[in-house]
Amino acid sequence: MPVFKAVFYILFVLVNFYGLYFFVIGLNFFRRGKTYPEAKIFHKFAILIPARNEEAVIRQCVESLGKLDYPDEAYEVFVLANNCTDRTVEEAKKTRATVLEYNENIRNKGDVLHRTFIDLHDRDFEAYLLFDADNTVDPNFLAEMNRALDAGFEACQGFREGQNPSATCVSSAHSIYLLLVDLFYNHSRSVLSMNAIITGTGFMVSKALLDKSGGWNTSTLTEDIEFTVQNSLSGNHIAYAPKAIFYDEQVITLSQSLVQRSRWAKGAKQVFEKMGRSTIKSIFTDQGKNPFDSLMMMTGTYMGNIGLILPILTLILVGFVNTTTGIRLHFTLMNFLFMVLPPTLLALFITIYCKKGLRDYWKGILFFWFFLLTWIPVNLYALFSKSMDWKEIKHGLKA
Repeated sequence: MPVFKAVFYILFVLVNFYGLYFFVIGLNFFRRGKTYPEAKIFHKFAILIPARNEEAVIRQCVESLGKLDYPDEAYEVFVLANNCTDRTVEEAKKTRATVLEYNENIRNKGDVLHRTFIDLHDRDFEAYLLFDADNTVDPNFLAEMNRALDAGFEACQGFREGQNPSATCVSSAHSIYLLLVDLFYNHSRSVLSMNAIITGTGFMVSKALLDKSGGWNTSTLTEDIEFTVQNSLSGNHIAYAPKAIFYDEQVITLSQSLVQRSRWAKGAKQVFEKMGRSTIKSIFTDQGKNPFDSLMMMTGTYMGNIGLILPILTLILVGFVNTTTGIRLHFTLMNFLFMVLPPTLLALFITIYCKKGLRDYWKGILFFWFFLLTWIPVNLYALFSKSMDWKEIKHGLKA
């Protein structure tokens, strides 16, 4: 029993320190974010859209990019068609975009980006913007990224919103989750001069940074997390542009959500296995707070599973099996209320604070506690799964 209690207290301290860390940083959400001055020139951008079997949404994405409030001659749109077996290429060719086809053995988005940056290297682009095929973009997006680039930032993440929050409770919960990342993660870190996290889409990277880094070199399922960690270890700053808004289609069913989040969790685990040791080592050198922050981000899958073990140990320690039915029922009820009430209030707060309509988000507010609860099977699966295959998620589906 003493050993059992010791294990419990160690895990308890770990989980609570982990949660407290994110909570304390997240408290900076209310502080005014950084603003970038008007740019002196219009820098030239290449806008890249990696696409695999995206015939239903690719034209909508490219057409929204055609409405950017930015000189036409200062940006060019490229659709990166990766082993498509549908009509993505044909649909993309009906737009203003240049279509680059990659039909060889490419494992993931990181491989596509690596090839594309090589192919475009000798063009006169100063920076690249990356979007997913299911995104639509606010007309001011590129102007805001141009300000960040002109201010000297070589990588920058935009503000990501759900495109379809009213579709289902799942898409609504995912949309709230995006706002949570925008507000409590990226905004809070921005005001503390820490690195924002690249979220896979809606971000800018300069040609100069890629040249310094030897190109785009990621190999995991979550190229965005890997790229974020790479820059933290290299001492490169990832800025955040809250006025660079874009809209991302969210999955509409729980099964799609579990597939998507399993990929995120497995990818984070991959990145930790690949870069965890070098990240821990850099914490004790002169790299500052960003490597430690990256370590906390990478270990999410493991901490999620430790968080699952703690309630079980708690039940054993308080003698759950031997207590009376009344006490057992009271204990269960209190735990259920603690599991439901705080996430629901948090979702409501985020929705109101970000000035989103309750009519569009009410499903997600009521569902958010269950959405967070489903991270338990996601993290368990990611911990033990050996498969690292990319699974396609269909876009353009209606609820």
